[in-house]
Amino acid sequence: MNASKILSVIIPHYETPLLLGKLLDTIPTEEGIEVIVIDDCSVKYINEYQDVKKHYANKNVSFIECKHNKGAGHARNIGLDRACGEWIIFADADDLFLDEWFDKVKTAIAQATEFEDIIFFSPTSKMENGTISNRAEHYKSLVENYMQNPCPETATYLRFKFWGPCSKLIRHSMLKKYHIFFEESRWSNDLMFTAKIGYYAREISTFDASIYCILEHSGSLTQDQSKKSLAVRNRILKKRQLWLSRKLMFKSEWKYLFTVKEVMIMYYKVIKNSVPILFLKYVFVNVVYLLNPKISFQEKKQKLRNPRGYTENC
Repeated sequence: MNASKILSVIIPHYETPLLLGKLLDTIPTEEGIEVIVIDDCSVKYINEYQDVKKHYANKNVSFIECKHNKGAGHARNIGLDRACGEWIIFADADDLFLDEWFDKVKTAIAQATEFEDIIFFSPTSKMENGTISNRAEHYKSLVENYMQNPCPETATYLRFKFWGPCSKLIRHSMLKKYHIFFEESRWSNDLMFTAKIGYYAREISTFDASIYCILEHSGSLTQDQSKKSLAVRNRILKKRQLWLSRKLMFKSEWKYLFTVKEVMIMYYKVIKNSVPILFLKYVFVNVVYLLNPKISFQEKKQKLRNPRGYTENC
């Protein structure tokens, strides 16, 4: 690893070159930063994208072209393979870094102990027209709750419910040690990634500043509520919950993660969008099983460790 690089900024891009240019404008040209942009086989706005590449050709930005269109997870994995920074930070091509963000990052890194593997920052969010959005409220509350009361419960929520990969510093050596990469799916490609870094991080910390702004756009993948997208999201969510239930089986954090309310909300969305009823029946039977007070905890653990027809792929 090149020790001269403090930070690698990894940015997946797909057909938003004008927004990408605005994001790159918020990243300072400093020796300690490397920026890696991975284009996921864009077929529109090619000329505009080439203009962005030319404009940043002599700066600290590398541009990589994917051979196949496989989504942001695949693009981020390519960026991770090329990164040489001590710390990694992810940004979406349609978001922005805030003023003086890198100064705050340098301060956070200087204050970090050798055991801290993730440093969380509270993000902000706004709509395309500049009005304030509530998109970042969930993440902000996780960070603020931990800062106000750093206990096992708030730490567990911060580790495992800060779903997105952005607005956090991740120690690169941890990702390499545990071979942590993104799912190569079009939706929810970050769910397993964030679960694994939350689990494997030796220590976590927060920094009392915002460095990142989520821009909410119409037509983005996060707003896609199609039947196909929900089916993929629920498949990955199921995989994530099962992986965590196994890893946290003998830890106190388990009780904080799997609530009836969250399960019901998730499957209300599934019903609303007409995902097949057999899948719902499968979910209902398993939820009832896990909540049955007559079944011992040991039996439930065994059920989770050996679910019928499921093979874990770590």
